[in-house]
Amino acid sequence: DITMKTFSVDLSGHDAIVLENGLKIDVKVVFYVRISNTREDVLKVARTIGCDRASKTETIKELFYIKFSEMIKDVATDLGLNSKDKTRFRETLLHTIGADLNGFVLDDCAIEFLKVTEQSLTKG
Repeated sequence: DITMKTFSVDLSGHDAIVLENGLKIDVKVVFYVRISNTREDVLKVARTIGCDRASKTETIKELFYIKFSEMIKDVATDLGLNSKDKTRFRETLLHTIGADLNGFVLDDCAIEFLKVTEQSLTKG
């Protein structure tokens, strides 16, 4: 099954990104992933993951959630985001993650939610 699969990475609330400068970034990104339509990549995925598992959205999320979450954090930190930077954030995220993912391809992503707020750096 080489059809497109989607999954979301939600880094909001307690999972939000907090930058050193006191900004808090709540973000939810939807990723569009599929198996590359080449013989070599289909065989690579079939051998390493198995055909049945590779066809399930849960497996795709299991394979990429942590990596994509870390990439979101890295890109957000590097860009010093504000709420108007959705396009730049999306483009940088796609470039950073890249297209080749061990037989899978990241076709696109959509920023479903992006909110940047200032947090107090003092506790008390």
